[in-house]
Amino acid sequence: MTENTLPDRLVSAAENGCPTLMLTVDKCGFAHSAYAYVLARGSDHLHFVVENETQSYKNLLRTRQVSFHIMAPDDCLFLVKGSAECRNPHIDDIPINAAHWVADVIAAKSQSWPNVAVSALQYEWSDSCRSEMLAMESRLFRELASG
Repeated sequence: MTENTLPDRLVSAAENGCPTLMLTVDKCGFAHSAYAYVLARGSDHLHFVVENETQSYKNLLRTRQVSFHIMAPDDCLFLVKGSAECRNPHIDDIPINAAHWVADVIAAKSQSWPNVAVSALQYEWSDSCRSEMLAMESRLFRELASG
């Protein structure tokens, strides 16, 4: 079933931020998948992070179209598509050159199916960078939550 807003279950799963696969399409029609972060602010908008100067970033600038494959805990699996706009072109105080974007939700479609449970997507940082990357994630989610 497809909805034109985020279902309550997905809003709850993403309201504090979560990892996602961000999907864009290049000039030749090839899909690009990038690991990213997303945060739901209500049922109409998803805020997300894009690393600047990547192919995904260039695709967003060209098309303003984005999709997300969100795999959250408790078998909360959705594809979400939206139209995107850059909210902040450079997020300060993080170790990557990234921007804060927001997607107006066009559609959300459940990807779960009976008798199968899919594990939530999560990033496991190596010991050498774990504390730095967890701190970065906290800063990113604060940025996304701020609007």
